[in-house]
Amino acid sequence: MGRPIQVQFPLLGINKGVATSKQPFATASQMNNVRLFDVLNKRARGGQRPGITGWGNEDQIGATDNPVVAMCVVSSIL
Repeated sequence: MGRPIQVQFPLLGINKGVATSKQPFATASQMNNVRLFDVLNKRARGGQRPGITGWGNEDQIGATDNPVVAMCVVSSIL
């Protein structure tokens, strides 16, 4: 079993000026939908930024709070 490693959240944001292998401390070469500060508690905790619009423009299945956005059906004949 491998050793646990400690991963630092990129508090200092994106740095595209150097190679990914030579990233400065607390930076990342790319990030999507990430924010540092929690808007409700006003503290640095790092997390995913919530979406600002609904997903897709088709009819929605399920309640407004918990819509079904993907379905998968698998059938087989043996």
